[in-house]
Amino acid sequence: MMLLVFLAAAAINVAASGATGNISAAQSSFSAPSGTYTYSVQQGGNDLGTATVSISHSDIGLTVHESQNLQSSLSYTIDEIFDATTLDPKAYTGAYARGTTATTVRVAVDSGGATVTIDGTSGTAPFPNPPGIKHAYLIEGTLMSGYVLLPAQLHASKVTQFSLISPRSVAQVVGNVDLHPVITRPASVPTADVALSVTGKMNFDVWYDPTSMVVHAVSAPGQQLLITLKK
Repeated sequence: MMLLVFLAAAAINVAASGATGNISAAQSSFSAPSGTYTYSVQQGGNDLGTATVSISHSDIGLTVHESQNLQSSLSYTIDEIFDATTLDPKAYTGAYARGTTATTVRVAVDSGGATVTIDGTSGTAPFPNPPGIKHAYLIEGTLMSGYVLLPAQLHASKVTQFSLISPRSVAQVVGNVDLHPVITRPASVPTADVALSVTGKMNFDVWYDPTSMVVHAVSAPGQQLLITLKK
């Protein structure tokens, strides 16, 4: 199934390491818009399901909650906390259900990288930032919680590469950033939107309003995947 191939596209073997890095403490002038957004998920022109994402600010930082349901049997609930100033991720909890089988994955992120744990299993999977890379972002498959802040995060951090952590796949790859890609605009994307592309082991484009930083679409042409904002 192509959807599952995309969800696992970044999977690589996990190797424990004690190396660390430093995340820049630069202040961000960008702020993600609070509100609730509903996205449709399509592959090859076929409807797979919907994702509802809520962005809010609280005393613990900026929070993102997502509920996504695909193909009647796949259900994902994601809660992620970000630094309200830098937009760097701090903590992630993902509940992944397929039918009656459910898995809960947790990620803690600090200045040195990320650590993944899975409820009911022993041990941890540490992912220190690769040499020269100072930011880690949590992105996986169709989950919009990983994309809704990405334009603001990348404009704030001004990085050309980042550590891309896929929590459910328990995997880390390097994402290469192009803020001015030459790509085809999906028909559903507003003409005023601009795009950014991430390439590497995972390849995708994010279309967003350059003023509000609201994400209108995510596309992965190689997987025939298109996620678009409905409201």
